[in-house]
Amino acid sequence: MIQPTVARRRTSTPTDRRGQPRVVATFVCTAALALACVPPGDATAASPPGYRPHTSLSAADRGRPQAGFRIRPTERAAGGWIGGRVLGGDVVYRIEPRAHDRRSRYQSTIAVDHLDGPRQPAPRAVARAAWVLSKYGAYDQDIQAAAVDAVTYHLLVGGRWRIGRRAGSARIRQTGPDRRYVRSYARIMLAKSQEQAGPYRVSLDAGAPAAASTSARVSASVVATHTAAPLSEVPVTFQAPGSEPVTAYTDRVGTAEVFLPVLVGATHVTATVASVPSWRLQVRRAARRGASDVAVAGTKTTLTSSGLLEGVGEQSVSIAATAPVTLTSEPLGATVSLSGGSGARDVRIRLHGPSATAADACGAVARLDTATTWAEGSHPVPAFTPSSTGSGYYAWSVNAGANRYTNAAVACGPPVRVQRQGTLTNLSWTPFDATSGSLKVTLGGFDRAENHRLTFELFGPFPAGQPGRCDAAAAAASDFSVDGNGSPTSGLFTVQTGYTYAARARLAEGEFVRGAAGGCLVFGS
Repeated sequence: MIQPTVARRRTSTPTDRRGQPRVVATFVCTAALALACVPPGDATAASPPGYRPHTSLSAADRGRPQAGFRIRPTERAAGGWIGGRVLGGDVVYRIEPRAHDRRSRYQSTIAVDHLDGPRQPAPRAVARAAWVLSKYGAYDQDIQAAAVDAVTYHLLVGGRWRIGRRAGSARIRQTGPDRRYVRSYARIMLAKSQEQAGPYRVSLDAGAPAAASTSARVSASVVATHTAAPLSEVPVTFQAPGSEPVTAYTDRVGTAEVFLPVLVGATHVTATVASVPSWRLQVRRAARRGASDVAVAGTKTTLTSSGLLEGVGEQSVSIAATAPVTLTSEPLGATVSLSGGSGARDVRIRLHGPSATAADACGAVARLDTATTWAEGSHPVPAFTPSSTGSGYYAWSVNAGANRYTNAAVACGPPVRVQRQGTLTNLSWTPFDATSGSLKVTLGGFDRAENHRLTFELFGPFPAGQPGRCDAAAAAASDFSVDGNGSPTSGLFTVQTGYTYAARARLAEGEFVRGAAGGCLVFGS
């Protein structure tokens, strides 16, 4: 393979496209060149090197010579010129060498995958010719344009029009001293088209799920479907919602890569590949019978591929009980709050307890274990009534599992103090003699040993015939410590004969047993 450099040599033998003697500037070639004047990067950029824009001409035309060499004229389309022509605003190449060399109007451009005719070229040959025309045909370089012309006939017509056969070789020889360069360029184009002609496959790779709020590498590779050859130096624009488009060029292995911000969840990323050489032949049919159809050069296409950039985020989870203190006879509920992350996740809720201390509540045995699936938001937890499990400190815990886009999170709520209700029943007066006696009560509600203050109060005396009551100031009291259920008896109370008295028992509040007040007992002395 050869590649021209910027150094040039001069010769005055060939004539130019107007038939006048000209000075030919040809490229001195080195041993590793990619053809000619195709600039790297975006071939649609303003004024690329070697590209000459053309103004529109009459629709009825043979096609004005654009770049190439004047050769021996014949009555056929292959005579008179080897190279590109200008038709309207298009650079075109004739594709029917046996057609007549005559003026014609031309139809609009259509893209084709195959050509009709007695010697119909293979679809792969059509794709290769389209690639050569797209990549090399639109540049205003005589040697390159002549090579494109020769390769077009070689691939689309074949037979004696191949570059090594009689008709194909004869046209190249007529380019004069530049013939060896034209032939070399044509061979390079044939080799490259065999390897690199489309169609192409674009693959977008966003990698494995990454941590949200970071940047992740996203790449797109462009390769030829038939050969897996990479397509290098084409621009790829990456677009994701919420971020500006980012453009990078494919490297020598056909890969372009950028770094994009990672959001929680799945973000749709699109890679748009511009300036891709066409693999469909862009044909303008001749309206006049017998005239040659032409193929338009320089047409590029755009390819897209899309994928998901997946971000894994942290979630925040909390659980709060409906009340900080409750009774064993009352339902104990809670609410779970989930925020952050994405999508539904498996959630496990446990109620731990009872424990003797608040600090140990989250480590206590689980009395309730519920599994469900929730997304973000606040969710009530099914209530549990701890009548069978007793008093103590309880705590709700929640384990919000991971999903593809969310890391797992756990939380234990503040402890809840669950009490038993103390009870005082069967209060009675037991006289010792006419002026003294004691009070007795049945104490219940304890499910653990716990010190409480029990107080007996005596009200009165009330005059005979008047009802006794317990809402006045106590005349006497007897209190002492209790630590469990039983039937405690008060100390000795002194009373007067002939009067009415009232009595009451009161149990003070404890940590796990709630205080109580017994009923009002009225008796006479």
